[in-house]
Amino acid sequence: MEPTDQSINNNPVPSESSSLRQILRKKWVIALIVLLILLPLLLVSILFLSNQKGDDKPNPAVAPTPTPTVSVELQKAIDEAKESDQEYSEFQENYAADYPWIRKLPLTTEKYYIYFDLPKKSFVGRLYPKTGDNVAQMKSEIQNRLKSEMGITLQSYKVEWVVIPQ
Repeated sequence: MEPTDQSINNNPVPSESSSLRQILRKKWVIALIVLLILLPLLLVSILFLSNQKGDDKPNPAVAPTPTPTVSVELQKAIDEAKESDQEYSEFQENYAADYPWIRKLPLTTEKYYIYFDLPKKSFVGRLYPKTGDNVAQMKSEIQNRLKSEMGITLQSYKVEWVVIPQ
């Protein structure tokens, strides 16, 4: 005997929509869903109302702040800092006028490092010759670079050469 469409329908398999209907028919499931929806709304409204009750208090961020008073010691420290700042500013202006090329230093390669020692008012040349390098030729190359790139003639300044063989 071959199964027919009717025999298949005699043993109905519950569909998803009918199972959902059965679940929704149960009153406790409906009550739970309603509770889950209403509970967050209730909590939000309680929090909102409690925040509005606090508006009667003065807001500390808006409260006027007292004008600070400056002690004698603090005013003295402020004045000294201003004076020191003024002196440093004048020093910067003077040495920038006297040594306009100083911001282009140091000159560096693998074979040397040249900088200007401001307190001594002299150049320091650290040479790193490898075996077979001509130190006199390295010094001449440095002097030519200082003259051509920065307009510095070393006759005006002392040069301290430090040779560190590699």
